[in-house]
Amino acid sequence: MRSIFPLCLLSVILASFCSLKVNAEAPLVIIDAESWLNTENQNSFQSQVARQVLSEFKGQFDVSIMPRNRARQTLERHPSACSPWMLKNKAREKLYAYTLPYMMESSLKLVLSKESAWGKALASKQDKEPVSLFNLLVQDTAPVLGIESGRSYGDTTDALLKQLEHSHSIYVRTSTADSLAPLKPMLHHGFIDVLIEYDKINEELKDKFYVLEYQETEPFQLVYFACSKTEQVKPQIQLLNDAIRALSINESYINKILSHLPEKDRTKARAYWQQALGQAKS
Repeated sequence: MRSIFPLCLLSVILASFCSLKVNAEAPLVIIDAESWLNTENQNSFQSQVARQVLSEFKGQFDVSIMPRNRARQTLERHPSACSPWMLKNKAREKLYAYTLPYMMESSLKLVLSKESAWGKALASKQDKEPVSLFNLLVQDTAPVLGIESGRSYGDTTDALLKQLEHSHSIYVRTSTADSLAPLKPMLHHGFIDVLIEYDKINEELKDKFYVLEYQETEPFQLVYFACSKTEQVKPQIQLLNDAIRALSINESYINKILSHLPEKDRTKARAYWQQALGQAKS
């Protein structure tokens, strides 16, 4: 009587192979923690740029909109997911895999009330040189800096904040949003003295706040898709990178992402982004 064991073993192997193939071809889950991909936000700059990258993406994908904390947990646990609008730092690189940078934000700035003594004092010195945030926060009578927990402020600033994480001059607010909104009322009412935000708020709030340069930040903040750190997602990351490289030589796309930045910075920003893409290739 012939043994059926080899046939059973072959069936198990084939079933496993088919399962792996199905999983490998499963759609990439795009996790949207900002709701930018909602139809009501489709005309926003952030939505248009991410949609353009996804339109060049040669794989299948599904969009899942969820709150920020759940989004980060899902990104860590899901076998094949990516989330746009993410900055990269050393701590996050332990949790996520990253694509090439697909856009940039302007440099981060210090924001202070025009009614505060700290705001007036620092604004009067701005013409000489940018403020050193480290020197500012280690003074005996330092201002109180408000930051959001879980938010990245770029590698250089994140390292500084880590160094001073036990300082009484830093107030950390738990929030589900990477935005100025939760801290702005606290700044306005004097509960904190300074916060860190992108240069774009200069136009929105210039009548009420000083927006000042500081030393410990990058000239521009590169923005990425952060992805699950799994073998399964690697082919999709490669497809996203292919899409980003294709767009990096598309003048219409380049002009689009530069339009978000101050005009005086656009030439430098383009070179900065192209350099980052070039370094990733080598």
